[in-house]
Amino acid sequence: MKNSVLCAFVLVGAYVGVGFVSGKELAYNFARFGVVGIVMAGIIAVLLALVVYVDLKLCLMANCNQHKRFLQIKNTAGVVCGFAVMSTMIAGVFSTEISSGNAVFALALLAFGFVCVYFGLKTAGVFDAVFVFLLAISIVIFAMNSKCDVGEMGRGAWFVLPVLYLGMNLITLSGVVSIISKRLKTPRNCKICSLVFGLFVGVVLVLSVMIEVLNSEIIDFNMPLLKLAGDISSVFGEIYKYILVCGLLSTLIATGIVAKNAISRFIKSKLIATMVVFAVGMIVSLVGFTKAIVVVYPIMGCLGLVVYAIEMMLLIKMRKLKNAN
Repeated sequence: MKNSVLCAFVLVGAYVGVGFVSGKELAYNFARFGVVGIVMAGIIAVLLALVVYVDLKLCLMANCNQHKRFLQIKNTAGVVCGFAVMSTMIAGVFSTEISSGNAVFALALLAFGFVCVYFGLKTAGVFDAVFVFLLAISIVIFAMNSKCDVGEMGRGAWFVLPVLYLGMNLITLSGVVSIISKRLKTPRNCKICSLVFGLFVGVVLVLSVMIEVLNSEIIDFNMPLLKLAGDISSVFGEIYKYILVCGLLSTLIATGIVAKNAISRFIKSKLIATMVVFAVGMIVSLVGFTKAIVVVYPIMGCLGLVVYAIEMMLLIKMRKLKNAN
């Protein structure tokens, strides 16, 4: 039970990164569509939890050679996309909203992330447990201070962007899912883990989008929720800045562990593997935080949807063969 909850926190940490906590992803994919965006956030949260549960079970079973091969391909895609997200988090570390131009502070955050990635999943779980608690309190404060200024419903993109958001998160989480499935070991543990993950993500995603819709004047800011925190009070603004840092680090650590584990097959030294991951990540991060969310994330979303569509077809094929026998 405890192990399942800890793994759920790792999943939450990988999902609720700086793009989520800052409110930028939510504004771009949901909040600008008003009420429709709130409804889509609820639907996407349910789908995300269901697919994570199916993914966890599949990683445990994988009794079909064809599906084993596909899982290897999917995990490789997940590592690549997870690494892209990690690089975005590194870009976020050096953004003016986070580090305020203080290179020493930014490097200290990267050093902390490096240590957590080096020590692995257990360290990430403890860190994410603290972060999840702080984030939940912050969302409650936002909700209590929200105004009623509902925006207009969006057209066209109201469906496409949330679906791409789902695909991007699924392919990014696939590497983390593959790692934690080895710790969960049983279908019951998988169910507990995905249930805890789904409940938290469902409530936080819908509430966060609702908060942005009710405070539509913040949507165009680079980090909307950070702006709202500062508007509520300067003290809460400073506190939320560090919660934002925790969100950034939680995703950086989870995706960094996935990348480190992937290249550890070729580089035996855990320290050198971690150093390589961070060195290449810093180079890729030059793309920039906002550009990654607006340009790179939708591409990852398309890849995620294609990968999971193929997986669903394989599962249907396996089920037909099983029924035929």
